[in-house]
Amino acid sequence: MVSDAGPVGADPTLDISSLVRSEPLPPLSAPGAAASLPPEEEAATEPEPPSWAFWAGGNIDPQSWFSYSGLTWAPAGPILEDGWRLRAMLGTGAYEYDREVVRPGPGPGRPAIVEDVDFEGRPVVADLSAGYRASSGPWTASAYLGLQWTQHPIAPADPLNEVSGSRFGARLALETWRNVGDDGWLQFDASFETGFSAYAASLRGGWRVLDETSVGLELIARGDRASDGLLAGVVLRTLIEGQEVSASLGASQAVSFDAGALGEAGLYATISTHTRF
Repeated sequence: MVSDAGPVGADPTLDISSLVRSEPLPPLSAPGAAASLPPEEEAATEPEPPSWAFWAGGNIDPQSWFSYSGLTWAPAGPILEDGWRLRAMLGTGAYEYDREVVRPGPGPGRPAIVEDVDFEGRPVVADLSAGYRASSGPWTASAYLGLQWTQHPIAPADPLNEVSGSRFGARLALETWRNVGDDGWLQFDASFETGFSAYAASLRGGWRVLDETSVGLELIARGDRASDGLLAGVVLRTLIEGQEVSASLGASQAVSFDAGALGEAGLYATISTHTRF
């Protein structure tokens, strides 16, 4: 027999799959006006606009890690212009947690044995989605709908963890961006997946401190059927030889919204990159 005696938020995995952003971020307004070329020279030197984006990244915290990669394709035009999108993602990782397990005594009339058991999960996530990107003034928004397969093998088996085994589910994602003046930006992303009722919502804001680099803050709420969590940290966004790189570092707090109780707290770090081609 297993006793539900684990701490609130005993499953501390940060399900980064629900936080993955597949759209390249729109560029900030140019810091200065660039000198223009004659039309014939500009046409001759301008490269073909990219219609593909490759993105990859991951996260780590004291109890878990996750890494992922994916592709986004704009079949009707450049990836940074409005239009339809197709995307595919694959990710994997590991997490661990502990829970008290109550086992029968060694014989009739003998007291039960309480053991602290360590569990380990090895999640695998894959999704295929279609979406559309639209922009108006400083606003850009993309919406995706697709199918996600999630596998959570846990060893030893934990019958009290509702997030175990494998399931297919629909996934809905919204990604938004707004330029604020020439140097500021706001970003709001949200997603929900029906297989394990995984959700995430993140709000980020930043300010350009160098021509290609901005810093800001992020707030994230995420969870599934087994756990919920709140995260807050600092975020860095930069361009390195045309490749967009974002990184964040902050604190996470497991929480039970139903019970109104707090669980384990810790640190987290994430990194992601987008390359257009």
